[in-house]
Amino acid sequence: MKTCIIKHTVLFIPFFILIFACKKDKKVTPPDVYIGGTYTLKDGVSTSACYWKNGEFFPVKDSSKASNAYDMKVLNGSVYLVGQYNDQPCYWKDGVLHYLPNPNNFVFKPGSKATAMALFRGAGLNDITPIPTFIGQISYVSHLNFIATIWQPEGGDVQAKYNTYTFSDVSFNYQLAGMLVAPDTKLYIVGDHASGKPGYWLAEYPPLNLNYQIIWHNLDNSSGSTYGLDLVQNDVYILGNVQNQEVYWKNGQLQNFAYLTGQNFSINKFRVNADGKIFLAGDDNSSATSKACVFVNGIKTILSTDPSNATNLTFYYNDVYVSGILSDKACYWQGATLIDLNRPKSAAKFIEIVSK
Repeated sequence: MKTCIIKHTVLFIPFFILIFACKKDKKVTPPDVYIGGTYTLKDGVSTSACYWKNGEFFPVKDSSKASNAYDMKVLNGSVYLVGQYNDQPCYWKDGVLHYLPNPNNFVFKPGSKATAMALFRGAGLNDITPIPTFIGQISYVSHLNFIATIWQPEGGDVQAKYNTYTFSDVSFNYQLAGMLVAPDTKLYIVGDHASGKPGYWLAEYPPLNLNYQIIWHNLDNSSGSTYGLDLVQNDVYILGNVQNQEVYWKNGQLQNFAYLTGQNFSINKFRVNADGKIFLAGDDNSSATSKACVFVNGIKTILSTDPSNATNLTFYYNDVYVSGILSDKACYWQGATLIDLNRPKSAAKFIEIVSK
């Protein structure tokens, strides 16, 4: 698909360029840019999972039913979308659908889905290679509440039989929000705990043992939850809220976003760069329509003055890439430059940058 490059006016241009523009003293090979998201089918109502590579559009191959994607990873040149198809947890590898197994063989309720993917050591594997590991929530017709689940293929082959692990201390009203491997023998999982307090689960790969040890770690005794995380040079950052205030923890130590006080801003993605700068991608909701924007260590840059959303971000050398939606179309920003993905009624939710 043709990619349309649009120069777009932004606010706070001098600071934006100072932070986001790539240095010119070293020539950087342009990377492959992968965008994951959804688009609207011909009926004008149903949505289906999809992805773009360098602007070329790839729908998932089975679009006979509505589907959704909640996470994306690029592994060894293959694109994994994680989500839901026909009310069942699933993933797509290069657009091909793979259902995740039903641990108890009851009928799934609507809402069952896989929400995140990471690479993690396989329980009982003889080698040290991390393999695709999925988390999500499932619910059965015979049960009232959601069950948190980890799926992992045996032997490292994504087509192989799956191990599944369930744990019951997730809030019955919500879901697991995300996960992160740090390093490949530890899996950090964030979400809503049954206690109503913020914290994280840590799943560790125990040598010579076929079962994970999944342990809850409380971060605060007040009400709250966690829904984002990042790892930078062995420092673990966890995003969440305490008593309805957005906060984060660095290695378990509470930090406040003082600069968000009085801001009508919703956080959609939390990242930390190699220098320890906090990046928040989200929406400025101070006017009648939302506007995509990014906070960098407290300084706000509005990416577009048109109705828009900033959904995700990542880094490549000194450039910052932000995925989003502009006037009902998927797009992304590379520094101050807007790239329109030229697909009406679509949404860019995830972005991955891979060196060529």
